[in-house]
Amino acid sequence: MADSKEKLFSDFLSVSTEQWMEKVTTDLKGADYEKKLVWRTNEGFKVKPFYRAEDLEGLKSIHTFPGEFPYLRGTKQNNAWLVRQ
Repeated sequence: MADSKEKLFSDFLSVSTEQWMEKVTTDLKGADYEKKLVWRTNEGFKVKPFYRAEDLEGLKSIHTFPGEFPYLRGTKQNNAWLVRQ
């Protein structure tokens, strides 16, 4: 085992979203991607089987902080829990 903390990701080639989708489509053998792999919550949200950095582009909530307006990430700055019995 190496003494230094090496990042193992550098050992692998970067894969584009198109390459992922091509592999997924091949593995599905003709089955519909949306019907087979995309999960829909009771609230109507679609949950994809994988997400990439480009999925975060344009999201306003990414640059907000908890406890700050518009409170997209909650109203508390810290995660102080109150336990009551």
